Amino acid sequence: MEGLRAVARRLFERLLAPVEARIESSDRLLLVPDGPLLRLPWAALVRPAAEGRGESYLAAWKPLATTLSATVHLELGRRARREPAVAPGRFSGFGDPVYAAASPLARSASEQLAERGCRLEPLPATRRELEEIGRLYHDLARLYLGAEATEERAKEALGRASAVHFAVHGCLDERFPLNSGLALSLPADDGGAAPAAGTETPPSAAASVGRENGLLQAWEIFEEVRTEADMVILSACESGLGRETTGEGLLGLTRALQYAGARTVLASLWQVADQATAELMIRF
Repeated sequence: MEGLRAVARRLFERLLAPVEARIESSDRLLLVPDGPLLRLPWAALVRPAAEGRGESYLAAWKPLATTLSATVHLELGRRARREPAVAPGRFSGFGDPVYAAASPLARSASEQLAERGCRLEPLPATRRELEEIGRLYHDLARLYLGAEATEERAKEALGRASAVHFAVHGCLDERFPLNSGLALSLPADDGGAAPAAGTETPPSAAASVGRENGLLQAWEIFEEVRTEADMVILSACESGLGRETTGEGLLGLTRALQYAGARTVLASLWQVADQATAELMIRF
């Protein structure tokens, strides 16, 4: 642990110490990283101790946000100034998805996901995660747990709620980032032909075919979802990753949700554990 803190301290010294006085006089810090810095956990950088103060993580010093590009930041700012079309304070949560009773199509999709290292194991702690968070919103919360946590309901909720929380598996496709997705409950019947997750079918071609296979993919969000949510929380593995695009950040789920209209997206750069993530998200 001390070794990690030492690395975080050195990174702070190299990247932010030259402008530390400017940051100190600011209310918040907005970062527009590029290249390898896109994958850096900025919040975990350590500000060294100095006279009159102790050592602290960057996230404990100033409110911190990152944006994919200056263009995206300006567009999100314009949207934030508009009158919201969704009811304030309304929360929708998706968790404890069912992966067992799947249609042949969904089983094929999950097998291809497993080949990419995304195994759809049960996530029992996500039920408590959503139930505890739902209590904070009282009667403004709508939870979709178990078999109710479907792809179709997720698309609807993104258009209605001001906060949408996904406690599911995140499945990254580094080769074809638009195929990256959130694994919701797998349908028990095909409901029409759909392309299997991870296929090389171009999004434009796939859009013409039925595709409710339980995986809400980045290309579907780009093409079908429009949201005015204040925050979309991706409590899912590697949901903040994607393929680097020069000048426009990482292409993946985060970019797709911001394109769809989400004002803020909370995502993970790592694989995350079921129980520990539930505790973290409840506190958040």
